[in-house]
Amino acid sequence: MSAPSAPVASTVILQTANGNNLISWPIISGATSYLVQRSRDGVKFCALATATVNNYLDSTGLIGVLYYYQVAASNISGTSAYTASAPASIVPCLPGQINLGYLRYQAQLKSDQLNANFLTMDEWNININKSMFELFDVLVTKYGDDFFLASPYTFSTTGAKNYGLPDGSSTYAVNNVTPPAVYKLLGIDCGVAVGNNAWVTLPRYNWIDRNRFIYPQLQANALGVFNLSYRQMGNQIYFIPNPTAGQFIQIWYIPIMTMLLQDTDMLSFSISGWDEYVVTDAAIKAATKEESYDLVNSLKQDKAALLERISTTAANRDAGQSNAMSDVRSNTGFYDGGGFGGTGHGMGGW
Repeated sequence: MSAPSAPVASTVILQTANGNNLISWPIISGATSYLVQRSRDGVKFCALATATVNNYLDSTGLIGVLYYYQVAASNISGTSAYTASAPASIVPCLPGQINLGYLRYQAQLKSDQLNANFLTMDEWNININKSMFELFDVLVTKYGDDFFLASPYTFSTTGAKNYGLPDGSSTYAVNNVTPPAVYKLLGIDCGVAVGNNAWVTLPRYNWIDRNRFIYPQLQANALGVFNLSYRQMGNQIYFIPNPTAGQFIQIWYIPIMTMLLQDTDMLSFSISGWDEYVVTDAAIKAATKEESYDLVNSLKQDKAALLERISTTAANRDAGQSNAMSDVRSNTGFYDGGGFGGTGHGMGGW
């Protein structure tokens, strides 16, 4: 009996899910066992396991750490050369998570460009980020204040009429924590008695309302807080009337999404199959550049179905609230999730 041949490189498949990595390969004729090795840098490999079947589940990896794998076939006559996995590396993720490296691999599979060089690595990453931001905008429109709310940002007024919104810089650091930049403002509270956690929600004023505070009520203090209202213009918040110095203002908002740069960077909202939207849209971009228009049209139909799914689940998302499992919020004008309008029109409803 001779030593078995090595597995073909393209058939050694690496997958990740639920914090584990699964490496699998075809059965090799003459092999009685398989040797699996793992590496952190793709250069120095260490023995991981000996398997008697044609797959191995690695549950010993650390979440968020990049790993490389290779496998060899063995019998009593010897051991074959080691064959690297495809993709070459992977990062174990928690349930419901996915990282840039695995997103790219899935998009390459979906566009039938896994072993092609039609797009460079940075083009793939740019397309994935564009698709991710597009999905983020869709989800914010449908779900925003439920899934993407940042920690409320609090500041003290100085007597000025306008104040900058958080932009992700240390200028706005509070308690040694820099709040992320604002993507969409949800609402603003004013502190009546901050020590007792007494906050009141401020209304958003119409532009013509500025005329109400020309004279004599030029300022609003804690006792006149119910006169105070705000309006966002660009990256500034304007108040009427001018708040007196020392009033605490609390901002509720959806933060700007950060880009995925490294293969270990996690998509922050890959739940309920939403990551499939990113994979499909990135595949559309790749197939469009390749001018594979039949594939593009097919993928666009998949994308339309995913958008329909998002829209449908958004309208019926309160599975734990049987009395809200309908569109009553938009019909009755009681509560539509806006939270800051109070009339069923606060943030547009669902």
